[in-house]
Amino acid sequence: MQSNDTGGDIEADELYRAEHRLEVLPNFVSSRPDKARTESEGRALTPRDEDGGVSIIRDGDEYLAVGSGGDEDEKNVWMERVPAVRQAVVQGEQLWRIPNNWVEFLRVHSEDAPDRLLYQIPDPEVYVVVRAPRGDGNSEPRYLIEEVGPIEVEITERPDREALDNLLAELEAQSDPPEIVVSTLEILADHVSDFERKYRKDMGKRGQEAVWKLFKSEQKGVVESWSINPWDTEQDITHFIPETRYASNDVLKKVASRLIEAGVVSPSPSIEVTVKNGKRLPAGYFLQALTEAGCSPTEALDWTMVKTRGHTEATWSEVRGEAEQQIAENIHAAEITLSLKRTN
Repeated sequence: MQSNDTGGDIEADELYRAEHRLEVLPNFVSSRPDKARTESEGRALTPRDEDGGVSIIRDGDEYLAVGSGGDEDEKNVWMERVPAVRQAVVQGEQLWRIPNNWVEFLRVHSEDAPDRLLYQIPDPEVYVVVRAPRGDGNSEPRYLIEEVGPIEVEITERPDREALDNLLAELEAQSDPPEIVVSTLEILADHVSDFERKYRKDMGKRGQEAVWKLFKSEQKGVVESWSINPWDTEQDITHFIPETRYASNDVLKKVASRLIEAGVVSPSPSIEVTVKNGKRLPAGYFLQALTEAGCSPTEALDWTMVKTRGHTEATWSEVRGEAEQQIAENIHAAEITLSLKRTN
C-alpha cells in the first residue's frame, strides 16, 4: 500500500477527504470552547501602533489587559483576556505578563539592550528565554518569547596547551628548577588530552550543580551574559593531575598552583547556559501552546503542521483537503493572536 508524507496510506487519506471530516485537536489539548475564536472570511485585523496606557488586571484565572492604543477617546478603549497560567508557549509569541506558574531562574541584565530572563515552566518542565520590556515608557510593555526548550549547562573553558608549554619552558630555564614539579608537569603534557577530558567532565558536572544551586536560591541571579560564574569557592584541581611515583599531595598542590598562576586552567571556569529552542518538547506541545494563546483548533493545527512539521502550505492543504488560501489565512490568524494584535 502506498503511503503519503504524513505516514498515513493514500486510500485512507482519500476516504478522509471524501467524508469531509474536520480537523480536531487531540484530547490532550486543554481547549476552551467558550473562548476559542472561529475563522471568518474578511475578518479585519487592526494592529496597535503602540501600547501606551495599558493596564493589566488579575481576574481569577485570567489577566485582563485594558488600554486605548494611545487614544484618549474613551470609546476606543479595548480589553483583552489572557490566561494567567500557561503550560506552553512558542518562540515569537508575546505576553502581557509572565504567567503565574512560571519560576524565574536567571536575569541577564544589559545597559544597552532589553534584559533577558530565564524561566522554568514546571509542568512539563520546559525552559523559556523571555525578552523583557525596557520599562522606559518608549517601548511596548510586552514580553517576547525568544527560546523554548530544554536547558543546557556547559563548561566553555579548556586547558590552555600553549600556556602549559610556556610554563614548562620557563621552569626548565631556571638554574635550579623544582625537579619533581617539572617531571609531574612533563607527564601531564604527555597526557594532556586525558587531563583535558577529565577536567572538562568533572568541572562540567560540578558546574551544573553550581548553576542549579544558583537557580534555586532565594536570591535570584542577575548576570551580564549567558556565560556565568556560579562558583561559591575555587575548585580543587589536584585530582586531574596524573599521579607519579614521587608526587605527594604537597607536590600536587604546588603543581596545581603553578597551572592556575600560568593560566593553564581555571579553578572556577565560566559556564554557558543555553536553551535549545524547539528541542525535546513534549508530544502535542505546539498545539497546546496555540490553544492556550486563544487560537481556534484549525488555526493551531495548520500553524503547527506548517511551522514545525516540515509542510508547506501547499503540501498541507493537499493532506488536509482544504484550500491553500484558507490554510494561509488560518496561519496568519494564529500569528496575529500570538503577537497580541487586536482583531475587530
